[in-house]
Parts: sequence; C-alpha cells; structure tokens
Amino acid sequence: MFTRFVDEQVRAIEDTKVKIKKRRGVIGFIKVFPAFSEAIENMLPPHGSQDPQDRNETRVMVDEAYVKINKAMFESLKVIAKEAPGAVSTGTDPEDKEALNLHILIIENMNHYVEEVDERGDPVLIEWRARAQSDFEEHLSLYVEAVIRRPLGRVMVRQSIFFTWSIILT
Repeated sequence: MFTRFVDEQVRAIEDTKVKIKKRRGVIGFIKVFPAFSEAIENMLPPHGSQDPQDRNETRVMVDEAYVKINKAMFESLKVIAKEAPGAVSTGTDPEDKEALNLHILIIENMNHYVEEVDERGDPVLIEWRARAQSDFEEHLSLYVEAVIRRPLGRVMVRQSIFFTWSIILT
C-alpha cells in the first residue's frame, strides 16, 4: 500500500508541471514535502538509534520513497521553471527576463526546501537537502551575476563609446 501511495504522489508531482499556470512562489509539492517527511520521521525510530547493519525494512522503504519523491520534485521544478510564460512584457529582452524568472523560482523553492526539511540524520534527506542547497547557491550566484551585469553592461558600453569617440576626435 505504501508503494502505491508513493507512486500516486510521484504521479501527482509530475502532473503538476502540466497543470501549473503561473510560475511564482513556492510550488505546492515543495511546500508540502517538509510536513510529509516530518510525519513519516515521527512514526519511525530515530535514525541513529539503530545499528546500520540492522536497518529495518520499513526504513529501507521510506528511504526509497524519499528518493523517488525528491527526484520527481526536483525534475518537475526544473521543467516548470523553464516553461515559457503566457505573456512577456514588451520593451525588455525576453531571454533576460526568462533567465531571471527561472533563477528566482528555483531560488525560492530550494530555499524553502533547505529551511523547512528536517533531515533528522536520515542520509537520503541529508543528500537531497545538500543538493537543494547547491542548486540554491548556483542559481543565486547566476541571478546576482545577471542582475549586476545588466546595468554595468550599459555603463561599460557607454564608456567604450565615449572612449572610441575621444580617440576619433583627438
């Protein structure tokens, strides 16, 4: 029954990438996962209290479920982030706006995951939380770089035009 439940959750997560219309804020499945993992962990004995060689079959099933669900969440989030919006405002470069929107969506969702998931010593949750932290840092860096480059790029272009004209005039 648990395996069927997990498969239904994965299917629901994958269906979300088709149904979602707007791309802002924390996506529903990312919002719900911390409460789900906390409820599961509250039902199991603490992770460090058992001998690693004596892992019970319930813990193995739960860890496999975490892997399936997290993999589906992260893949779906990337698909949702990359989808083109319905309308792009005129007067801006749509590629720049799209790249910024992609970074913002991943930053928001990965930050929520990192802040809310309590791994409780579970190696699978520790691994996925580290992956979320890595994605967060990567996209935050790319976002900051893009935001800073935009106005500085204009200044640099103006400076090079001014420099070129000053050489021509002298």
